[in-house]
Amino acid sequence: MLSMIVGATCYAMFVGHATALIQSLDSSRRQYQEKYKQVEQYMSFHKLPADMRQKIHDYYEHRYQGKIFDEENI
Repeated sequence: MLSMIVGATCYAMFVGHATALIQSLDSSRRQYQEKYKQVEQYMSFHKLPADMRQKIHDYYEHRYQGKIFDEENI
């Protein structure tokens, strides 16, 4: 009986941590999308040329590539 309780507790902890990790991933992605949306609005407002917009887009893709996780919390 004790082993079932310990097993259920470990399983619940695992599921809880997995859920928190997925929520963190989604939160980081949402923050990136909001930031890039602001950049797009800025570029539209100032009517930047298409080649410059592409360079800025490439910069943001490179800058935030692999930065979905908050390394401080891990």
